[in-house]
Amino acid sequence: MSFAEWRLRNRFWTAYIVPLVILGLIGYGTWAYAQKLCYNRIYKELGHRSTCIGLITICCVLDVVLIVIWVETVLVGPGKLPQVPPYLLIESPSKQNTTKAPPSYICDPNGYPVWCSHCEGLKVGRTRHSSRNGYCVPRFDHYCLWIGGAIGYSNYRLFLLFAFYFAVLLLIVWITICCYIREIVTVHHHRLNGNLVALLVITGIGWILTWGLFISYVYYMSQNMTSIEVIEHKKRRKTPELAMQRFVCHFDSKTERRYVVKIENDYKHGSLYKKRGLYNNLSEFLGKNILLWPLPLPSTLYYGKEDTENSRLEDDLTYPYSESLGPFAIEYLEEKIISGQYITVFTPAKE
Repeated sequence: MSFAEWRLRNRFWTAYIVPLVILGLIGYGTWAYAQKLCYNRIYKELGHRSTCIGLITICCVLDVVLIVIWVETVLVGPGKLPQVPPYLLIESPSKQNTTKAPPSYICDPNGYPVWCSHCEGLKVGRTRHSSRNGYCVPRFDHYCLWIGGAIGYSNYRLFLLFAFYFAVLLLIVWITICCYIREIVTVHHHRLNGNLVALLVITGIGWILTWGLFISYVYYMSQNMTSIEVIEHKKRRKTPELAMQRFVCHFDSKTERRYVVKIENDYKHGSLYKKRGLYNNLSEFLGKNILLWPLPLPSTLYYGKEDTENSRLEDDLTYPYSESLGPFAIEYLEEKIISGQYITVFTPAKE
């Protein structure tokens, strides 16, 4: 049985038990830090009262911030892609229940877009169907065991903030214990409390995990890649025969025809959605306003634009989840078309 199959059969374990264990560790760590170190050692024995109060306050504030972000991440959810009707690719007497195809989209070798049989709609961009959530998640990244929920377009920034503030909390606790170990043991000749030893080990390991996670995801964002894309990218470099094949249907305005191009291993930019400039890539995950990036505030998202109820444009139907291919991918497609390296070509229906 694969891990994915085990996870689906044991939803209660992954959705509730693991997050409760993490929550219990946070509670235990706060108690050991505030009671055993700050109050018993720093306050009562060393007499550093203001230091004790300051450390306990910082720890409690970060605990509250973590819990708030955690709740926001679960409540906001990964996002739900609205149902997108099929593209109008061939001539039809009626345009009802169809969508105007974008200039470029992910497709199969025949030029047909990816269809979700569960939601009965198109999977646009980096959308993937979540069997746990029961709907298509835009820019699906992964299912987080720690938080107990899926991570996607809507709660990606909150998940990143959770990892960041968790790493900050763990680092503060670890540094505090290290700073007072020598004075407690050698100067005052006290044995180090077992809870503090356990907390030192837990926070050290936890900081390595959370900080490594945070740095990794910052790098992924700089490349405009989800964790799924990173895994596929590594596969293409090591075992290309096992990697998922990628096809893009691109409309050439000069010939007014659509070309289906296979993305080969000579495409060096990883993600098809990568943009030019660090800010342009980060802003697609974190938002346009840099000042709001570190704030634990959920994004305001809604389905569809109010003034485009009858629109057939994909960007309007999927707003705010619409994504477009980056300039590197467009240049690659155009070069392949000019050199005749495409799978098939067809004349699309006129809108």
